[in-house]
Amino acid sequence: MSIWSERQAEVANLLNPAFCGFLLREAVSSYVSEAGEGMPLSLCFLVLPFVLHSPTREALPSSIRTTLLAWLQANPEVRLEFAFRVRSITPFTREALRFLIIRELISTDGGILRVGTGNLNNARGLQTRITSATEEIADCVVRARFLGRWLALAPDEVTVYNFLGVQP
Repeated sequence: MSIWSERQAEVANLLNPAFCGFLLREAVSSYVSEAGEGMPLSLCFLVLPFVLHSPTREALPSSIRTTLLAWLQANPEVRLEFAFRVRSITPFTREALRFLIIRELISTDGGILRVGTGNLNNARGLQTRITSATEEIADCVVRARFLGRWLALAPDEVTVYNFLGVQP
């Protein structure tokens, strides 16, 4: 990771830890709501590559009833460069996770993520700015929530990674 002041403006704006962390927290929260248990840490590294890449985000199914495998068979182009996107965005995912953990907005126990005890109301300004932002940003938030629920219904994380052609 480069020093914050040395980042390109586009990278600093889109991939800042608060925004990426908000998306991750929404996915974790939705996962926990759907599965009744915490989200495996390894799955959170898939959230940003799905949600921030507009062609992939727009191709996501409208319902969690569509299985990951069926969706990938209908959308084979998603797998193209997906592993590259995961690798290239991993440092930003880690940075966002640190942001969330330090603020106790998520917690981790044995590689399982849960919504933390930190108060998101302390970050109310962030939540208001994100949800009232552009249509694309609002769509990222909606799709992060969807992805959390969808991944909760998917097979184990090793199978998900295999389906996507990504090696953990």
